[in-house]
Amino acid sequence: MISRSGTNQYHGSAFETYQSHVFSARDPFMPGTAVKPKTVFNQFGGSLGGPIVRNRAMFFGAYEGYREVAGLSVQGNVPTQATRDRVLAALPFPETKIALDQLPLPNEPINNDIGRFRASRDRERHDNHVTAKSDVVIFNGNLSATYTRMRPYTKNPSIYTTNNQRFLNTQDRIATQYVLSRGSWVSESRFGWNRSFLDRVQDFWYVSDPSKPAEPVKTKVGRRIPLLTVSGLFSTVSAEILELKGRSWSADQKLSRIMGTHNVKLGFRWYRQGGSKTNPQNPNVSFLNLNDLLANIPNSILLNNGKPPHDGHLDEFGGFIQDDWRVNKSLVLNLGLRYDNYLVVRIEPTTSTPAEIVNLEPPTDLRKMDFGGFRDPKKPYDPDHFNVGPRAGFAWTLSEKSQTVVRGGTGVLFSPHLFATLQNLVSDPFGAADVQWNRTEAAARNLKWPAYGEDLRNIYLQEAGGKKFVYALINPHLPNPYTVQSLISFERALGSALMAEVDYVRTDGRDFPLHRPLANAFDRQTGARPNPALGTLSSYYLSSEQTMVYNALQTSLRRRFSHNLAFDIHYTLRKGWADQGGGLSSPFVNGDIFFTQDFWDPKFDRGPLSQEARHNVSGNVIYQIPSVKEGHGMLSKVLGGWQISSIVNVRSGVPLRVTQPSGISQSRPDYVGGDTVLPNWRDTLLYVNRAAFALVPTYPVTNATVRPGTANPSLIYGPGRWTADISLGKVFRLSESASLQIRADAFNAFNHVNYANPVTSTNSPDFGRLTSATGWRTGQMNARLTF
Repeated sequence: MISRSGTNQYHGSAFETYQSHVFSARDPFMPGTAVKPKTVFNQFGGSLGGPIVRNRAMFFGAYEGYREVAGLSVQGNVPTQATRDRVLAALPFPETKIALDQLPLPNEPINNDIGRFRASRDRERHDNHVTAKSDVVIFNGNLSATYTRMRPYTKNPSIYTTNNQRFLNTQDRIATQYVLSRGSWVSESRFGWNRSFLDRVQDFWYVSDPSKPAEPVKTKVGRRIPLLTVSGLFSTVSAEILELKGRSWSADQKLSRIMGTHNVKLGFRWYRQGGSKTNPQNPNVSFLNLNDLLANIPNSILLNNGKPPHDGHLDEFGGFIQDDWRVNKSLVLNLGLRYDNYLVVRIEPTTSTPAEIVNLEPPTDLRKMDFGGFRDPKKPYDPDHFNVGPRAGFAWTLSEKSQTVVRGGTGVLFSPHLFATLQNLVSDPFGAADVQWNRTEAAARNLKWPAYGEDLRNIYLQEAGGKKFVYALINPHLPNPYTVQSLISFERALGSALMAEVDYVRTDGRDFPLHRPLANAFDRQTGARPNPALGTLSSYYLSSEQTMVYNALQTSLRRRFSHNLAFDIHYTLRKGWADQGGGLSSPFVNGDIFFTQDFWDPKFDRGPLSQEARHNVSGNVIYQIPSVKEGHGMLSKVLGGWQISSIVNVRSGVPLRVTQPSGISQSRPDYVGGDTVLPNWRDTLLYVNRAAFALVPTYPVTNATVRPGTANPSLIYGPGRWTADISLGKVFRLSESASLQIRADAFNAFNHVNYANPVTSTNSPDFGRLTSATGWRTGQMNARLTF
């Protein structure tokens, strides 16, 4: 957000930031003989602001660009030459060789079947970011308009021979605001528009069946080379293409008036989010183990056709009234009420291919999956018209000197469903977006490697017999999520420079989205689905059944800049629980939904919040070296006034989910007792105590676990992390209106090794082992000229 505006004088700035591998440390897991990868990063830009018409119209503009080529560590498990030879002999297809040729040979041993490949490869990034802002006085009110333009590009490397991932993004935003005051009345009117396009593609997407002509349609799976996966061992190339177009509009109107001891505000808001999306991927033929691969017995086969061409939008309306009431000199109350109205998502096809959210009337018994007839595609679920959220807060000053203040409050806040969540359920009702066959279903259809998307789609369409079929299912009663947020805070001034604060924060979440993978809705023993008439379901059953709770104790000690020193220290102790991580995000970005083991009992997997670190300490300090006493001339200017600053972050580990690959892709083992983390892991790099977990038995036909495993993420947390960033800088005054700031920064200055989470798959030879680290030391230089 840019809030700065022009003035009646011209002001500007220019800056340059430079990073190099010369300032960086090595990846601690890179072999000692490997050359440190080269890194060159330049970030540059400037700003200019001033009058267009003095006292009537001003402008402010800024440009920022960056160019980066950075060597990144990439690593992954790959088959040994002996394993490749066995696979090629067992599956003598051209597709097998094409897929395996994308995998390099290992350069670190693991066992006879697989090894690890680790190398450094270049990431490329660049962007040109422009912001322009203007303020104009109209009818004694201030009209401001801001335009922002971004064009970021990224190329991410991988271990594969030809599978770089490229991001081509464009984003444009316009925001306007008009503020008008008349006596005790203030009117604020806002309008916003945002457009964001994302094209993401992987190079291997363009590799197709060598015996057929190349696929001419860019977003069609057709006969692109499939992916084969051996659980816990290795995978060949997974490739996709994503075309995502998003738009949003918003309009707000707020009126406020001061009436004695009351400051009353009221307003309304309209917001629309919308866009289009398609994201086909090459088919995934998954095998439970190496023997199944050699025998060509898939554990599952997944076809991702992507979304048909469409456009959609989701509207919401809301209004509020609020009163800031100064009861007396010591007490201020904040009382408010908000109303929100959420409509149903609208999806329209943009070509002759139909596109809609197909949904059925709710079942009498979800375990029987006896859903009713088709719902109107324009109303796949019921709108949520009435959401009233009260809120109340206070600020109480306990003494006349205002040394101690108690603040608190509680409020109910509603949230819209994410458009991306609902858009992900769009499909062609006569040609599903995604299809997944489990082990028994694949065997019944004689589906094997290599399985091309075109052939798989034809099989599915033939079985559908021209009937409309279901891709995803939604509970039509889909209330919008809301939270009850509560706070009590104590603030105390300690002398003239220090302030201490202690807060308790609690958030209770209700009606959060719960995604149940429909691919897991089958009998574990036989593989049969409760209602075969529904066909092969591969998306999710979406409902508003997830709940969450978050508790946190927050403490702070702050010192304002005085006598050349300022610092902030914060400590947070937090604990929360949810059914699927507590997120509102869609399944394609929320990995926590993929750990619901039992379709019919998602509450069994209730665990800690996603990425929840129980303990978190952060702090920053700024110290300015005093000017040289009685110094004169250049010596005093050079030696004095330097600022040394540091930011320190320390946190404990985040919850880990130990997994057991089986016919139920979200399976976990049993916890059988004992410490889950080995005490000597820093010496051995074996972090997880494997003896604390035992495999759950599986059924022979489906290879699915006979029941959910008991290894809850609350039992084991990953390694903690800490970093200390240090900066040294000084501002040189060049003239009365011009100055030059120079600064040197070191991130993770002490090069502390922060290990990434260990391998958590029980059938991996690396189960429990730490195989990588993140965030080793980097440095940069910066200069900024301000005039």
